[in-house]
Amino acid sequence: EWIEFVTWNDFDEASYMSPIDDVVKYWPYVANPTLGYYKSHVGFLALTKFYINWYKYYPATQSPPPPAGKDNVFWFYRTHPQAAVASADPLGPVIYRNGMVEDKIYVTTILVAAAELRVTTGGVVRSYPVPAGITHTRVPFQAGTQRFELYRAGVQKGVANGDMINASISVYNFNYTSGVLQTSP
Repeated sequence: EWIEFVTWNDFDEASYMSPIDDVVKYWPYVANPTLGYYKSHVGFLALTKFYINWYKYYPATQSPPPPAGKDNVFWFYRTHPQAAVASADPLGPVIYRNGMVEDKIYVTTILVAAAELRVTTGGVVRSYPVPAGITHTRVPFQAGTQRFELYRAGVQKGVANGDMINASISVYNFNYTSGVLQTSP
């Protein structure tokens, strides 16, 4: 048995499902050899595993339990605002944007029990009550440090930092970064 995992187009079109720890290892298969240009997609990979498991082992009407019986927080976002102006991009300004380009962090939680999700974005703390099961939350982002915390009954269950969002950029990079936080319930 096998499964075909369909992604956007090719390795360099922002849908890779592997870490980009050292871009030189992948050259010439990537268009931009700059270290740091390609973002982590570990969150995409971890969330994909959950949905593949659901597809293979559970009926469409039944939700599977959270992965490994743990609370899970997955996040996805760009690392600069859409209106940021790149100071030295050799391709010039971005004129066209396809689809919905929002300055938001997309968070998916898969929890064993209800909890509080706290997202600190550029120093602004936002708090969201999230129920057990799967919940999708959109959080407006600010430039600066990104932090994800999960609380239950006032007790912090886990914390993780995501990539920085920069308002001042030298080149455009609309690729998403992603991450995952798993905690014991």
